[in-house]
Amino acid sequence: MKLEFNRQQLLELMRDFHTLSGIRIVLFDDEYHELLSYPEQPCKFCSLLKSNPETKGLCDASDARSFREAEAKKKLILFHCHAGLIEATIPLEDNHVTIGYLMFGQISDLQNRENLHTQLQNVLSQYAIPCSNDILEGIPRKTNDQIQAAAKIMEACTHYAILRQAVGLKRQQFSRMLTAYLLAHLSEPMQAQDIADALGISRSKLYSQCDQYLGMGIGE
Repeated sequence: MKLEFNRQQLLELMRDFHTLSGIRIVLFDDEYHELLSYPEQPCKFCSLLKSNPETKGLCDASDARSFREAEAKKKLILFHCHAGLIEATIPLEDNHVTIGYLMFGQISDLQNRENLHTQLQNVLSQYAIPCSNDILEGIPRKTNDQIQAAAKIMEACTHYAILRQAVGLKRQQFSRMLTAYLLAHLSEPMQAQDIADALGISRSKLYSQCDQYLGMGIGE
């Protein structure tokens, strides 16, 4: 995972997005693992899908396709998931490196409540999943203009999060810690093991992170 993030700062931003749009927003790392969301729990319908191994696999595959497409195009994409709900994904980039993704979703562009209920029922019945009475709970119905506006706001959130360093490459933290140690011990003999101990990592990890994050060995 390349991503590090300020949980409190990012959660506040995600909460503001939800307050304005009424849409759930989620942070994923570059390996497609969910890290943070607001609201924390998905809607009732998506919770039912994720409780079934077969449909959970379809949800995960749908998300993964969106991540790959967003990364390939280097921009926000809007799409319908396998269940017919609308979602949006945008890559988080730091120094031209994709470090994670923001996604909003679990919304519908069907304005008729009965039509949406029928659509969701059909998806659940296809996989023999019992349909609860509150299946529509947590699924906002939005117009196309509202969806486009929410997408633009989420895009602005990604730039704000990077600018405010709410999210960033792990190398930033590693570089700060390493620099602080080196400056504090410039007048002393230094061994790689001493540096690794101070950073709380193994010696081999020190070597690999210097190479990965700084593009040079610890000797340099």
